[in-house]
Amino acid sequence: PLLFSSSAFDTMQILYSVKKFWEELKWADSDREMENKEQISHDILRFTILYYDKLSEKVQSLENMNTLVDGNYSIPLEIFIAIANFNKVSKESEACVTELSKNLENSEKILGNFHIQGEKAIHQLLNFALKTTTEIVKKLMIESADKMNDNADSVINYIEDTLTVIHKYLEDKDIKSAKTVFWGHILMELENLIQVSIHGQATPQFFSNLNKILSILKQIFVVNGGDEKHNDEENDVTLKKIDHILDCYGLNTSRLIHQYFMDRYDMQLQVD
Repeated sequence: PLLFSSSAFDTMQILYSVKKFWEELKWADSDREMENKEQISHDILRFTILYYDKLSEKVQSLENMNTLVDGNYSIPLEIFIAIANFNKVSKESEACVTELSKNLENSEKILGNFHIQGEKAIHQLLNFALKTTTEIVKKLMIESADKMNDNADSVINYIEDTLTVIHKYLEDKDIKSAKTVFWGHILMELENLIQVSIHGQATPQFFSNLNKILSILKQIFVVNGGDEKHNDEENDVTLKKIDHILDCYGLNTSRLIHQYFMDRYDMQLQVD
């Protein structure tokens, strides 16, 4: 279910009032009319972007944004309400501007810039919420890898619970964006964890367990991520790097030596 707060309806009422006021004016000069309509379109879009900024700032300042319950973090409902408000106001603003700018030469450019700002506002909120979520994922990955077994249930259950909430409250386009952001944060935290573990001389078994956890995560975010994989170009580069490191550091001594010489052999073939 999509939820909205009163601010979205108040903002739309303002937009309707502005649009109605200018529609009822009788323009004596057609050139002047086009000029004013262009200015009004810009003003409506600036007003909408200001709404994004103020609402985002307000939501991120709420006390419950980083609250843990039983050691876990669940994305607060206010995040989803804010995103729903963004989308609702965005659609109404776009409808107003589309009607006002019918005969304007740069109407596509005006709306194009507006779309970019709207997606940016949503991305920033998702980034904010999923950063804390990923910190819990990292903690659970460490605990699972330290247990020296194949059980990664705590990690997977937490991620799946988070994705269930995301699917419940977001529109389809924002679900895809949220998954891509989430996956990117997980890869970044995993990469940092690997570097710390290397310097801390963690055991091959620890890296092997991390590799098994990563294989499961790839099934969620890369292989079975719906109709499209949620692994953009940057995530893809990071994933390949992590895959190689975990493959090497998860090997026992004899296999690691063998892998080293195989890599050197491949490098020599490329040089030749």
